[in-house]
Amino acid sequence: MTIKKTRLLINQKWLKTLAQGINDEAEDIILQMLNRIKKLYERYETPLPEIERQVYKLEHQVKEHLKLMGFEL
Repeated sequence: MTIKKTRLLINQKWLKTLAQGINDEAEDIILQMLNRIKKLYERYETPLPEIERQVYKLEHQVKEHLKLMGFEL
């Protein structure tokens, strides 16, 4: 088999498969990164001042309920 025929065989048989495998791997990595970014966005979507306001409001409600039940803090 000549070098030319060998190169042709390699190009026809392996390069297409190799290129597809590399492409598939890159797509998987990109998808994993996008999913991680989405999770981070969802985790930090609410800013800290808003969370603090919610905590203050709920804390006040709990204290009022405890007061109605006869507990004083």
